[in-house]
Amino acid sequence: MLEESNLLAMVFLLEGLPPKAESYAREAFEPAHVAAGQTVFEAGDPGEALYVLRAGQIRIYRTNLDGKERILAYLGPGEV
Repeated sequence: MLEESNLLAMVFLLEGLPPKAESYAREAFEPAHVAAGQTVFEAGDPGEALYVLRAGQIRIYRTNLDGKERILAYLGPGEV
């Protein structure tokens, strides 16, 4: 269960939720720690979860055929 209601208020996908729905959403989230450099998911993985970044920064990238990374975005707190 996510205790930080301020974090949910930052998530654009959850904007305008009634208080009861926000409470249900908060109960559905399970906090997880991801170490720096750890891969969260890869292209082609089934979409089985919604990740909301609480702190830090995540790099979204693709690796080209020649092995070079192409950075698509950097995400910060409150982003999905």
